[in-house]
Amino acid sequence: MSFRRKTAVSVLALVACGALAAPSAAMTKVELARAMSGKGLTNAQATKAIDAFIREVKKSLRTGEPVYLNSFGNFAVEHQTRAPNRTSPTPTSRKVPVFRPDKSFWSK
Repeated sequence: MSFRRKTAVSVLALVACGALAAPSAAMTKVELARAMSGKGLTNAQATKAIDAFIREVKKSLRTGEPVYLNSFGNFAVEHQTRAPNRTSPTPTSRKVPVFRPDKSFWSK
């Protein structure tokens, strides 16, 4: 049995016995707005705040400027180089957005 298969089987066993929580679906923008609306904002205000945050992060990353959020993480743009292959003999490069969580992000 390969290492990857052994790892998958052991994770499934831990989930089955309740020692590890099953992976859940990702939180959507609507669910985030609902959660924020319970904290003193209306649903429309929360949606506008989320849209404004995303818009400003995108604008900053397009200009090449990273975004640092204390005790949350960093948004940045990195250059990813693809290796030459049979169909494209020259290496190609592209910009990729990256999020790196802060150390305190996982500890709280």
